[in-house]
Amino acid sequence: MGLWSSKFLTFSNHEPMPTQPTENKRPSESRMYLVRLFQTAFQ
Repeated sequence: MGLWSSKFLTFSNHEPMPTQPTENKRPSESRMYLVRLFQTAFQ
């Protein structure tokens, strides 16, 4: 859990949040990006 938290914090610090307009234009891409984030976080 700690490793996941640190990776998520790094993600949120360096990447735009999914609520930004650029992400809202492409919800499917945003979803896949989050899925990729979860996959790398739990590896």
